[in-house]
Amino acid sequence: MKPLELMIAGERGYLFEGEISDALVFVPHDCVFFTDSGDAAIDQTGCFLSGWTDKSMRFSSDADDGERVFASAERPVTNPNDPRVKALLQRLRHVYSVTLAS
Repeated sequence: MKPLELMIAGERGYLFEGEISDALVFVPHDCVFFTDSGDAAIDQTGCFLSGWTDKSMRFSSDADDGERVFASAERPVTNPNDPRVKALLQRLRHVYSVTLAS
């Protein structure tokens, strides 16, 4: 199933759970590749270079201080009503313009 799609400050991307913690990670569109079967693959280096591994940590309530949060391609976030999604969007909206794609 395709992960939730967001626009954060004009940058399109997707939400995944973190590899280690239950933190939610925003992965820029250019760093996610979908196979014909719908599975996702993530360019972790590209995501790191984009700065979103650090930003996701800062906006996560589940990440430890100083922890970088890397996304797990096997754990897409698909439910917009997940309380973690709502909390993350609220925190992000204090700093960025954020929209959830429909």
